[in-house]
Amino acid sequence: MAEKADPDDTHAGSDMPDIRVRRDPSRVHRARGCEHGSMTIEQTAGPTNPVWVLRTGPKTFSGHNPRGASVQLSASGVEGEYFTPGELMKVALAACSAVTAEAPLVRALGEDYDVEIRAAGAAHPEEKRYPALVEEMLVNLSALDEVARDRALTVVQRAIDGHCNVGRTLLAGATVDLTIHEPED
Repeated sequence: MAEKADPDDTHAGSDMPDIRVRRDPSRVHRARGCEHGSMTIEQTAGPTNPVWVLRTGPKTFSGHNPRGASVQLSASGVEGEYFTPGELMKVALAACSAVTAEAPLVRALGEDYDVEIRAAGAAHPEEKRYPALVEEMLVNLSALDEVARDRALTVVQRAIDGHCNVGRTLLAGATVDLTIHEPED
């Protein structure tokens, strides 16, 4: 049975999802190791490679990392130069493949090779997830003989399959623990 929320705990009348903020700390799920009442994900570089997102306006956000990079984000349907979260997931997949494939491609083609990696997939409207993603790499291997070409393709595929953290996470699935905090004064 769903818990009835106080009227001030929801976004009534908006297109925001119904979010319930539980004010009883004993009932808030906290990820293992989280201290009561304090943020545990820092905005500094470290082993977890943190990122954060700030709201910049209605349905628009900016994503950041500790090295100073940023990207503009929005909900689907917002006009302007924004990525949606789903597009960023696909960019992350393609970028991970590009980074992972770089060393074997440099060995096969030299430092000046060009590559384009595309990723696509449609969200399932009822399930609110991407059931399948496709990825393709466009790279000119015409300078290689057949044996070298086959070897390069094999090594690139093995590198991506074995070392692309984003692709491997998407294939295996990952747990996500969300903790909601109120800002500290």
